[in-house]
Amino acid sequence: MTPWEYAIAASFVDTAHAAFMVAYFVGIPLLFFHRWPRLSRIYAVYAVSFVIFSQGSKLLWGHCFLTPLAGELWHRSGTSVVAAEWFTVRLSNLVFHSAPSHRSISWIGDAFVLVTAIGAVLRLRSHADRHPPSEGDIVVATPALTLPTANSHVDEKAWHTP
Repeated sequence: MTPWEYAIAASFVDTAHAAFMVAYFVGIPLLFFHRWPRLSRIYAVYAVSFVIFSQGSKLLWGHCFLTPLAGELWHRSGTSVVAAEWFTVRLSNLVFHSAPSHRSISWIGDAFVLVTAIGAVLRLRSHADRHPPSEGDIVVATPALTLPTANSHVDEKAWHTP
């Protein structure tokens, strides 16, 4: 590949990275407000997937897997982009002309993971409340266990065997 092609590929990775992040942050209200149930359900799956990839990458590499990919492409293109810097820092510098620390980015990311988890659980609960299982659905449930109390009526015949 030529340096120009590496720069185009790096730009594509950075643009996709930005789009994934914007979709994640902008869509979070869909976890709490279900005016459009189908869109809320689709977003819930996306948000949980985003968190799994994000946290998995954080555990394995210390940052998103797209960051080193874009960094390597930028490095091979020969441009002056700081290849080793986190995408969020580079984006913040570009938009706001200032950069947050890696630590503050991690804290904010972790807060959004918590918000996503709470929203996803609420989304699942509200869906289950509004849509009880219908005939043909596979439902895994345990039978209710009721124990007799001192004041409850016990059928004596049920306890005796002939």
